Amino acid sequence: MKKLFLIVFAVVLALSLIACAPTATEEPAAEEPAAGESAEEPVADEPADEPKEVKTIVIAATGLHLDQFTNVLMNGYRSKAEELGIEILIANSELSLDKEAETINNFIEAGIDALIIEPVSPSATATLAEAAAARGIPVFACAIPIISDEIFASSINDPYDLGTVAGEATAPWLEENFGKDAPINCALLTFDSADAEGSESRIKGFQDQVTDYDLNFVARQDVLGDKGFQVVTDILTQNPDLDIIYSNCEVGLVAAHNAIVAAGRVGEVFAFGVDCSAQLCDMMLEEEIILVAVAQAPFEQGQYAVETMYNYIMNGTLPDEKHMKMPSILVQKSDPEGIAEFKANWEERAK
Repeated sequence: MKKLFLIVFAVVLALSLIACAPTATEEPAAEEPAAGESAEEPVADEPADEPKEVKTIVIAATGLHLDQFTNVLMNGYRSKAEELGIEILIANSELSLDKEAETINNFIEAGIDALIIEPVSPSATATLAEAAAARGIPVFACAIPIISDEIFASSINDPYDLGTVAGEATAPWLEENFGKDAPINCALLTFDSADAEGSESRIKGFQDQVTDYDLNFVARQDVLGDKGFQVVTDILTQNPDLDIIYSNCEVGLVAAHNAIVAAGRVGEVFAFGVDCSAQLCDMMLEEEIILVAVAQAPFEQGQYAVETMYNYIMNGTLPDEKHMKMPSILVQKSDPEGIAEFKANWEERAK
């Protein structure tokens, strides 16, 4: 009897414990594997992916001059940097080797990832480029070459080609207005003081295309700085029989236009040259003075420089051409629609 009581008590106790157990913690029994199948090992939770470190890219770039070309070039730098989401540091050397050296040295010490230089001097700036390269900073020469084997890449407006295009466009006008036998008095306006080699190449390119004509080069003057207008005024005064002016830079073309107007020589002296801008387009449309201007594409050039350096820093990608030659753009008085198109394009990029 006692044994039966103990059995009944045990059963009742077990049932009461089952009834009182909290249901929230109950877990379904694991299913038995079917015959022939092995039980799967429990898989441990994989750790969450740690956020990848985003590389901050800082590219430094210099400009040469406070002119429209460099302004648009710098806008090209900024545009591409913004598109790529990288930081761009920009400074203008203002044709000063001392300022260029100070700027580039500061960039180097700041720990930049790449350096783009529109150099003050192809030879003198080479020392600065080599100092950057020695610190592991790739250097890109923009618009003007830098004479050094340490240059990573470049996009160059070949100065001889620019002069060549100007000369080729001038020759038909000389043929029509003078022929091959009549003497033609020509003054040359240059930027010799900033880049003697590049300046000479633009002159030589022009001269080599007009050898069939009897050109007498009666003057050659540097026009950089604020002296351009006075330089051309003096040339006009000293050469009353002057026929044409060839300027290898924008500063000279602007000075030629203004001095010819001021001297009352419109229709007597005509200008041809290298470089173009919205200002020169207006001058070409308003007066019969500037007949040929060979333009460049600084905005696209600035973009190309930044993108080339970005691709190298991020992916180790080398440019298809180590030294890219940029195309020349011919703008002529005889093509007003072409002038208007170039001007609109330039103004959009100059903002």
